[in-house]
Amino acid sequence: ATPVSPPPPPAPGIEVADGETDVDGRVELWVPMCVPLQVQAYHQILMQRQQRELTLMAQAGTVDFFAEVVVQLWQAEKAEDLTVFISSPRVARSLHGCEGILPFPTIRGGHDGQPQSGFVPFQGQLELANGMFLKPDPQGLVRWERDPMAEAELVSCNGWRSAAVSPEAKVEGAKAHNSGRVVEIARLGLPIVHVQLAAACCGALIPDVQIAVDGEVMGDTGPFMNPVSCCAKVGEHVLLARHPLSMPDGLRSSLRIVDGTTSGVEMELPLERLRFVCVAPPGTRAAGNGADGAPIFADLWLVGGDLARWRSSRGAPPLDAEVWLWDGELLGNPDHPLSVQAGVVAWSQPAPDGRGVL
Repeated sequence: ATPVSPPPPPAPGIEVADGETDVDGRVELWVPMCVPLQVQAYHQILMQRQQRELTLMAQAGTVDFFAEVVVQLWQAEKAEDLTVFISSPRVARSLHGCEGILPFPTIRGGHDGQPQSGFVPFQGQLELANGMFLKPDPQGLVRWERDPMAEAELVSCNGWRSAAVSPEAKVEGAKAHNSGRVVEIARLGLPIVHVQLAAACCGALIPDVQIAVDGEVMGDTGPFMNPVSCCAKVGEHVLLARHPLSMPDGLRSSLRIVDGTTSGVEMELPLERLRFVCVAPPGTRAAGNGADGAPIFADLWLVGGDLARWRSSRGAPPLDAEVWLWDGELLGNPDHPLSVQAGVVAWSQPAPDGRGVL
């Protein structure tokens, strides 16, 4: 009998068989024997292209491919925080019956039992315990050799404060592969700005200052002049400081937040707004200018803002009181007295020891 020659090997680049795996991840292909083959496996979402070399010398053989660990990260933004979720990539596909690009999921079973919508692919990154960063692709997919939740330590996103991944979130996030659920792993807060009000002359902090951002009151500095912690999104905002010395309209300043890091802002109370005013009972100055040269005694007020409004405000001296702008010196620091002319401090620079008007 004449021996049968094996078929010639296929030309490079010629496809001899193809197929798709079933629900168990298996596929059966018919290929020629005794021919060097290149077997490639690829999944649009779950696995990048892999290749194996094979020469089949028996009637059947097996080639194994191992897909990477792929998770999908989502974010849902609210006014006060950014919530980050994790799921298996199969979740969105099963919900919508979608092929190709994954849709945004609409997950039922929220805190109020209603659908949770507004999900978009996460635009931040995961920081691992070894300092490595894993950044999702535009669809929110993260591919890695191991489960990223096992080593994730920090979740960060531009414009938000980073948040640590709790041990509970790691456990629940690892279950997302097989549970078919979208699991919350972190909540990123708004950037924090610590705000205080200081005197322009010496930098002394001013107590009991009310601070507002974009018209919303955030708190006050209190008697111990503690900074007020303000939360606001990245962008331009308006700071407002209210204090008796900044009446009636307060002090306004622009605030620009560029990222999620915590920062500090020190607003300044300008000296031009301050007036030293003498207040005395009616007829005091006329009596002091008598022949006996009697001294004049008066209360010294420090007034901020418009004097006419101050005179008509609650708590101001009686309308028949004598009021005039003070000329004199402030001797808090004997080596550097501050001259006051017509109620205004003639200030140029602070004293070497930092002491000033306030």
